[in-house]
Order: sequence, then structure tokens, then C-alpha cells
Amino acid sequence: MKCQAIRVAEFGGPEQLVEMEYDVPSPSAGNVLVKVEAAGVNPVEIYIRQGKYAKQPELPYTPGTEGAGTVAEVGKGVKGLKVGDRVFLTDTVSGHGTYAQYCLSPSNAVHLLPDNSSFEIGASIGIAYRTAWRALFLKSKMKKGDLVLVHGASGGVGMASLQLGKDFGARMVGTAGSPEGMEFIKSLGAEKAFDHTYKEYISELNEFSPNGYGLILTMRAHSNLGKDTVLVANGGKIVIVGAQGSSTINPRRLMSKEATIQGLMTWNFTETETKQFVDFISEKLKTEKIVPCVDEKYKLSDAKDAHQHIDRSVASKGKVLLVPWRS
Repeated sequence: MKCQAIRVAEFGGPEQLVEMEYDVPSPSAGNVLVKVEAAGVNPVEIYIRQGKYAKQPELPYTPGTEGAGTVAEVGKGVKGLKVGDRVFLTDTVSGHGTYAQYCLSPSNAVHLLPDNSSFEIGASIGIAYRTAWRALFLKSKMKKGDLVLVHGASGGVGMASLQLGKDFGARMVGTAGSPEGMEFIKSLGAEKAFDHTYKEYISELNEFSPNGYGLILTMRAHSNLGKDTVLVANGGKIVIVGAQGSSTINPRRLMSKEATIQGLMTWNFTETETKQFVDFISEKLKTEKIVPCVDEKYKLSDAKDAHQHIDRSVASKGKVLLVPWRS
């Protein structure tokens, strides 16, 4: 059986994302074949496609880690899943990602999607919310009432961080790069929104909280980390969620405040942590306490545009998705 898929034959620019007819893969033992109804698009997939990521697939490959759809076939030894189940994914088999009408995923990365959640919601969970949950609860031990600053709060991980933090009882503030983005993060419950394109925005952040921020999440550490050492509170923590290069900081700022910097990599999730996250987020979805917002949806043949949307956009408003079966 054939299907449509995005294949990358060489690392490089968005032009390497080529739609082509592809043999539907068969699931080996422990794996699941999923008919993909929606796939999340994330910055990490841009870094991988560029050849800049620490964990690179063999060429050629189909991108995509997160998505949602229905179980089409189960491999030998798979338990708890059957054909027709509605599911969301937190990982895929290398080379057979969700930028396709069918993908392969390890059974321990295939999770039942709550009945009240759409495939679009399911496709928004696997990277953004799992990363935000790990940053806020596992790495930072966020407490109720903490003042949390989220850089790039209008993107996928930023949106998830604001929603999860607000629901938990933390005080959330965020930055965005456009008036639309600022309005969006305020609609998510941010106490205050700051325009990071404004030259004096660091002064504004200092004025809002002269004692600093107990927790800072930064998606672009290469440009923000030095500033964050100024903004972090005494005893506070900076969590690096993303970076596209190196950064120079003054370590004495951290010494005087006894503040810390914590790196985070989503791929380091243990199976136990993933189960904890799935139980947590499934309950939030069932009760609709957490509802992801979708910024833009693209058909499979427009995967290049989806990558450019994320790479260039300063007006993000949530998740970007591919819809593989849209003509």
C-alpha cells in the first residue's frame, strides 16, 4: 500500500522537504502503525532538517515526532492498543515520522486520546506540553505563587507553559514579538505581556518585578541567556528549553544571586516520566482545563511553508500543524 509522505534526502533548507509517494511501513514487534490525522510542527524539526541537531536521523527520513490519529496495525507483542483506537504520539520510529499519512511509533509512545479531544488537540501535546511540563514540574519544582517569566510565550512551548503554570497557581508573565502575540498570551492568563522587539523591554521587566523572577524559561538562550542572568531572582532558576548557538554570560551574576541554569532536552524523558505526563495531561484534557490553541494548519505538500512559518514568524499564536489527508 502506498501513501503520501514528506521525505528529506539531504540536510539543508526547507526545499529539502519533498512530498512523494511512499510505501506504507509495516510495524515490527513492539511498534504501531498509525494513520496520521494531524501532525505537530516544531522548531526541533527545523534544526534536524538543517543538520544542526545533536540527534540526527539517517537519510532519507520522514520528519515528525508528535501527532494524532487512529491505530491502523499493531506489531507483535503490543498490548493495550487495537486497530481503530484514537491516539496521540510522543515519539516515532526514526525515519518514519508524522509528516506522512501513516507513521510508525513505539507502542510505549502511543497513548489513548480522550474522547472529547480532537486530533488537532492530540497533535499539539507530544512536544510542547511534554516539554513545558518537564521544565515546570520536574526540573524547576515550580510552586504555587511563583513568578514565572516565559520568553517566546506565544509559541507552542510558551503557550503550554503559560497554561500549565496558570492552572497550577503560579503567576505567569511572558514575552512576544508582535501586538497579536501579546494579546494572545494575555488571553492565556498571563499577568503581563512584554514586547521583546522593544529596545527597553528588559527595563520594563525589571520595573514590573524589581526583585526578579523566580523561574525563567527561555526558548532562545543564544540571545536571552545573558539578559536572564540580570532578570533572575535570588535563588532563582533559568531553564534553557531551546538555543540556536552559543551565548556569553557573566557568571558572577549567578554567584551573587546563588541562581542556577538548568538545561532541558525532551528526548531525555524516561518511560516513567512519560507515563506520569500522559496521566497528567489526559486528565487535564478530559476536564478541558487545558485546551491547546492552533495557530495555523497546512496540508502535507505545504510542509515547507509550515517550517518557514515557525522559522520566521514573530506573531505566533500557538501550535502549527500539518494535516496529511487534506487535499
